[in-house]
Amino acid sequence: MNKSKILAAVVVVLLIIIMLTIVKNLTNGDKALISPSAATPDPTPAYNPPKEIKFDNGTDLRKELETIDPQVLDSDFEE
Repeated sequence: MNKSKILAAVVVVLLIIIMLTIVKNLTNGDKALISPSAATPDPTPAYNPPKEIKFDNGTDLRKELETIDPQVLDSDFEE
């Protein structure tokens, strides 16, 4: 008989804890479902198309190739 009373008390306490947790989450609204970092996302950078270069038959391609900076930057891979 004692074991059944203790078991019933434990079940009641667990139900109260579950109910309080549910009420707490409902009163926070949608804020509880969103992480702080997701609440303020970074703005998406605007797309800047590369500069279009037109070559003709009179263009010295070797000279143009030498003027190109071959360095690859981290910003080239940013989304």
